[in-house]
Amino acid sequence: MRYSYDYKRKAVELYRQGLWPDTPDGINTKDFHRTIRKWVRIEDACGPDALRHKSFNKVWTAEEKLSIVSQVMAGNSIKSIAFENGIDDGLLYICCMRGCKSKAHALYSTINSCHSILNFFYAHLSKTS
Repeated sequence: MRYSYDYKRKAVELYRQGLWPDTPDGINTKDFHRTIRKWVRIEDACGPDALRHKSFNKVWTAEEKLSIVSQVMAGNSIKSIAFENGIDDGLLYICCMRGCKSKAHALYSTINSCHSILNFFYAHLSKTS
């Protein structure tokens, strides 16, 4: 469901007062409360304008992507880094997993290459002796 900027701001203000807005029809109360807490964290990290709908998606450079993913790899939580940068935590999770898989694949390829080279030298040495 898509909420207006004014609705998000009102929900955040009620949350800060210790109150909850009425849960919209068809939405699970627990999920709705989780969404409001997410809006609060986004607003705390990036300011109230971060709750506005964007008219277009940001195009990230490779350096920006690497910087964000490396913060997660350094041990910071995915949610905190996502909220600080104004992106969805699920999207950041996917990016980090792709990075981990590519690193694991590179390591696996390197190990296989070393194993092949060692087998070649072992076979060559056994022939000469």
